[in-house]
Amino acid sequence: MYRPTLLMYRPALLMYRPTLLMYRPTLLMYRPTLLMYRPTLLMYRPTLRMYRPALLDSRPLAKVE
Repeated sequence: MYRPTLLMYRPALLMYRPTLLMYRPTLLMYRPTLLMYRPTLLMYRPTLRMYRPALLDSRPLAKVE
């Protein structure tokens, strides 16, 4: 089902591969930091979920006259 889409994106993925490989050491370096912050992120998740509708809604908060 998804194969045509994947084939369509393949050249782009191959093109980006060197960049991804280049960034890999950096990502591995930041991994401990991300793992360290994980509990904090999980703790804030309900709050983020609560605010999500407000964040997605791009309408102004109050009508300016």
